[in-house]
Amino acid sequence: MSLYEYFKQKIVPPLFLVVFTASVQFLALFGRGETITWEAILSGLSGNLVAWRIVAVLFTWAYFWLIVARKETKGDPAPDGYIPKYKDNGVSYYFITTLTFFCTLRRWPELSSLIFHNMPQILGTLNIIAFALCIFLYLRSTEGAELPQLYIFYRGRQLYPTILGVQIKQLIIYRISLMFWQIQVFAFFFAAWDKRTLDVPTVVTALLQTAYLFKSFIYESAYYHTLDITLDRAGYYLIWGCLVWLPCLYPFNSYFLVNHPPVISNKNAILILIFGIISITATLMVDLEKARFRRTNGNTLIWNKKPTYIVAKYTDNTGTEKTSLLLTSGGWGLARHLNYSLELLSNLSWALPAHGLGITGYIFIMFLTVLLLHRIYRDESKCKAKYGKYWEEYCKKVPYRLLPYVF
Repeated sequence: MSLYEYFKQKIVPPLFLVVFTASVQFLALFGRGETITWEAILSGLSGNLVAWRIVAVLFTWAYFWLIVARKETKGDPAPDGYIPKYKDNGVSYYFITTLTFFCTLRRWPELSSLIFHNMPQILGTLNIIAFALCIFLYLRSTEGAELPQLYIFYRGRQLYPTILGVQIKQLIIYRISLMFWQIQVFAFFFAAWDKRTLDVPTVVTALLQTAYLFKSFIYESAYYHTLDITLDRAGYYLIWGCLVWLPCLYPFNSYFLVNHPPVISNKNAILILIFGIISITATLMVDLEKARFRRTNGNTLIWNKKPTYIVAKYTDNTGTEKTSLLLTSGGWGLARHLNYSLELLSNLSWALPAHGLGITGYIFIMFLTVLLLHRIYRDESKCKAKYGKYWEEYCKKVPYRLLPYVF
């Protein structure tokens, strides 16, 4: 076993299981500016009646809209040939859920403050459910039995597991985690408004995250063909990460600003809003550019020109030779992971309204930078193993990973 494989299989799983799981309650209290004590941490671990009710509604609502959906889209085949099917009602689900939340808020004005004040308990509830689901998925299959078992629990066994007739990844990532992030953004915005006069920086933080999340639901069907879905298995890393870590850290800036009024000027806030909208729009355009290229098998125009690409041959697990098209023009000709650069700029935009309040407002963007840099090397290692000489040719034609002419 190489040093890298030893670190990945023996060191990372216990480290992540301890450090990340333990830090959730700390961040929930720290983000509100409260004194961090053992009593306060322990009070959130098992949730409370309010938290369990909120989470139960969230899960039931998400599952219901997957069951009633009729339109479907197919994902990439698994190594054994299985082709997952996903419900294609993301945009309508987003609008219906958003409208329902606002209608509920109109009848129950204290809901936003209730969510804010019970976030440690909500995260504790989600943590229990996430671990229960991870254990269930670990026990239902024997895939990867030859690998260290803690690593398998961390990585996951199955690529496309289902539960009660729906794809677990779609249920957890899109229907629960991302939609709850949007609800949190709204709830924290109104919780801040209850505490003080409405200010432009807080509005900007909420607007930018809302635009980003709406973009994600527009892009949903294409997302099922990305490496996050086609490579990552359903284990602690993905399931716990989306169910617990995402609602803990991703809306952290909105959460932080509830009890910490921003200090930047309204003029700077407007400039940040413009910067953020440009970054989010550019991210969407680049993502849709590749999605359109894949959908048309290269028979499209990119930047008003016929796209250039490499026909990469590879052999799947069954020994069948297949081909993929590696795009080398448009945004994807500037850098191999230009979408990650734009993701970082987009996420930076809603961190900036907290500028001047210390390093706390930049916790998420620092985490995301490390995460995406790791993903770059992880993804490229997988692609090199899969495509061989074709990947080397692709890297020569698109030499930069993240920033054109820099890195």
